[in-house]
Amino acid sequence: VYLYYSATSTAGDSSTWTDNRLERFTWNAGAQTLTRDTTFATVTFGTSADGQANGPNHDGGPITFGPDGKLYGVTGDLNRASAEQNYPAQAANSARAGGIFRLNDDGTVPTDNPFFASTNANLRRWYAYGIRNSYGLAFDPASGNLWQTENGPSQYDEINLVPRGFNSGWDKLMGPDARDPQGVGDLLNLTGSVYSDPEFSFLTPPAVTGLTFLTGSALDPLGYANGVLVADNNNGNLYLFRL
Repeated sequence: VYLYYSATSTAGDSSTWTDNRLERFTWNAGAQTLTRDTTFATVTFGTSADGQANGPNHDGGPITFGPDGKLYGVTGDLNRASAEQNYPAQAANSARAGGIFRLNDDGTVPTDNPFFASTNANLRRWYAYGIRNSYGLAFDPASGNLWQTENGPSQYDEINLVPRGFNSGWDKLMGPDARDPQGVGDLLNLTGSVYSDPEFSFLTPPAVTGLTFLTGSALDPLGYANGVLVADNNNGNLYLFRL
């Protein structure tokens, strides 16, 4: 069992946040217990010790295995202002937050990741960056393409097709580039990165959450094989998209 969660210094709701982390556990059905797998190195995302006291929020958290057998997941930006948030002056500094990570199933970093050649080891884990926050991550079973939902501030939630090395633009822009006063010229372009506009954006954010593909589901016979369902938090809606 893989868990992405927010850790605290001690047990209890009033304790101090320390970091967000990914760990692997073994489930014992008979004893109804989870035991941490010590062969999996804990992977941390953001930390209270990085000198930025403006977290934790925008924690993100969806995780999934891809068709390539790698483990993908999204972390929110924790309100950081580093390389992953497109600050050129911070190109050498990683927030360890605000992107889609891609890992081997044992927690190590694949050598074919788009930023594996980076001199900053913390950037090597990323498959994509420039992400404000996300609750939706899924692979299209028909094409194998990766898709993601993204939560904007006062304007623009997004639904993104995520290519290798994707830079989603935050915090310089949300929504289509043509509708933002700042442009792609303001982005921090890591070697191997690529920007593209969202495939769909909501001008007034409904707080989009999960997304799921209907290919291969029980709804196939009803004509929904190429459908995508996206949920929102603010209105309680389900949206049906066709690719």
